Amino acid sequence: GKIAQEWGASDLDMILRNASGIEGEYEYSPPLKGHASLHNGQFTYVIGPANGSQPLDGNAGTYVIDGDKVKCTFTYSTDAKKVGTSFSWSVKSWSGETLTYVTYNEKNEQNGEGRTVRISQ
Repeated sequence: GKIAQEWGASDLDMILRNASGIEGEYEYSPPLKGHASLHNGQFTYVIGPANGSQPLDGNAGTYVIDGDKVKCTFTYSTDAKKVGTSFSWSVKSWSGETLTYVTYNEKNEQNGEGRTVRISQ
């Protein structure tokens, strides 16, 4: 009749993701086109130039929120060299449902900026 072990389960990770407000479905804005989805630590996106000069690039993987950045690790990509690599991004600003973001490479150097419009959560 004595307690030998006590186990706890936390949904803190889920709470942090939801609090960040990033989860949802997005459409990229020119000069890019494509779609992104972020849910429950998983992401997928298809992206390419809006002018159609190159084929769309498809990617999927996992993400974690690390301070003010979202770190994404590729588990699938149409570019096999990306699998196992990662990049980070952060929210630069929100305006209505338009998210302006900044991307960073593996060395944490800013290497891009873009916009998406959230079409659903």
